[in-house]
Parts: sequence; C-alpha cells; structure tokens
Amino acid sequence: MVGLAVAIVCAALMGFAIQRGGTCLVAAIDEAVSKRTINRLLALAEASALVAAGMVTAQIFGILPMTPHAFALTGWTIVGGMIMGLGAYVAGACVFGAIARIGNGEPAYFLVPLGFFLGCVAALRLGMTRLPHIVAAHSPVLADALLFAGPLLAIAAWRLWHTVHAVRRRDFAAYVWSPHVATGVIGVTFVIMFLTVGAWAYTQVELMRFSGLRTLAQVAAGRPPGPEASVAKLFWSEYHKRLGEIAMTIEGADGLLRPDGDGYPVSAWQSVFLSSRAGTIYSGTSEIQRNIIGERALGLPKEPNRS
Repeated sequence: MVGLAVAIVCAALMGFAIQRGGTCLVAAIDEAVSKRTINRLLALAEASALVAAGMVTAQIFGILPMTPHAFALTGWTIVGGMIMGLGAYVAGACVFGAIARIGNGEPAYFLVPLGFFLGCVAALRLGMTRLPHIVAAHSPVLADALLFAGPLLAIAAWRLWHTVHAVRRRDFAAYVWSPHVATGVIGVTFVIMFLTVGAWAYTQVELMRFSGLRTLAQVAAGRPPGPEASVAKLFWSEYHKRLGEIAMTIEGADGLLRPDGDGYPVSAWQSVFLSSRAGTIYSGTSEIQRNIIGERALGLPKEPNRS
C-alpha cells in the first residue's frame, strides 16, 4: 500500500511539473532555432542527469529493479519514428508537451494518446505481427557506474544545495515550480517511481503475446518449437512471480491476512503470489530454460559433465 501511495503522489507531481515546466523537446528545439536560447534544452539535460544519478546510485547499491529492454532496428522502427516526428512537428508538441498543453486547458491534445493507441492498432492491421527481437542492452553509464557516479551526483548535489537555500529563503514553492527546476522534478519523481514500483509495463505483456504467437506459427507450419518456447516459458514464469510480488507489496499488511472460512482460503492476489512460485519449476525450471537458451539459441558451451 505504501508503494502504491508513493507512486500515485509521484505521478501527480510529475504531471504538475510537466505542466509548470512546459516540458517538450519539440518546443526546446524550436526555442533554440527561433529564439537562439537553449534554456529548455539545458533543463531537459539536467533532468536527464538527475535520472542518471539515481540509476547509477541504485546500480551501485544493487537495488536497480531492471534495465531497459533493447530491440533490433527494423523498418517499422524507422517508419514509426518518422510518423511520430511528423506528428510532433504538426502538433507543435511531443508527448510531454501534449500533457503540458492539456494542463493549460487545450483539450485538442487529448487526441495525442488516442492517436498513439490507434497507431498500435494500425501497425498490427498493416502486418506488424510481432515485435522486433530483443538484443543485448548495454548502457555504458550503468556498466561503469562508479566512473560516472561522481559527476552525476555532483550535479544532483548542486541542485539540492540550491533547493535547501530556497527553503531557507522561504521561497521553496516559487523556486521548485519555476520552469527549469520543475523539469528536474520530473526526473526525480521518475526515479522514485521506478525504484518503488519497478518498470512494469503493458509492453511486457505484449512481449509474451508476440512470443507465443511466434511459437504457435512454428507449430502451425509443422516445425517443432525451438528455443523460442523456452524464452516464452521463462519470461512468462518470471513475469508471473514478479506480478505476485508487486500485488503483495501493494496490499501491504492486508496481504498477510487470510480470508475467514474453513480449510485454507486465500484471496485472489494471495493465490497469484503463492502459485507463481510453481510456475518457475514445472515444465522445466527457470535454470533449465536458461541453459536451453544459452546452449541452443546463443551457442554457448554446455556445462561440464561432473560425472
């Protein structure tokens, strides 16, 4: 329950900060070209540095829940990027900018999220039957967290010092909701939400769906399932386990109490949490699935025979 409350508060603060900061990459580029000023670009750069500082710190202490997935570059990626860029140019706002415009009382920008979902449906109808395959993600910042920690934390400390100074001047509200600093608030609230709730998204469910469709297509074509089946099983079972853990975190102390009744009744989310452990064992444990993927898909050497 605490995690959910923190996430709700951070989401509300993030939305208000987007509106106050007028945060928008399109507007920032337009400002740089037409007005020859880079104030918004600097604000976005500082917000990015604050996010990186939080991620690096979490990586050093071993509490980073997950790193972003990376996907292979395909024609769909290029076409989608071009359409998104054209839309941002016509609308005069990126995704963040659309939220800021909605906050400013411009209801026409409600069409932006609607257009996003219509685009997803259109892509599926036009032949995008599966997502690009996942490739190894490599972040040089996270890989050398100790190397980047110093300068990134120095930026965070510099902003914190100014914030404390504003509190002493009794000018905190005006300072923190000024356009530049409000953009930094977006980065801070994002890191808190990421570490509190985790990077749990609709895209992970879609990954499982497309992976299952690919396996079904192989079976329908008369080909035996390959290591893709192991990928699907491993991803699904680990997702199921993580879902149960998040549910128990949200329920808090209530998740420790069973409903009244004979036998051993449990709530729906308690059932998800308890049964999810079995999913990582039956039909081949997660360890066995990783061996299959490593040996048959990635071509890694087999484990030595200890006998």
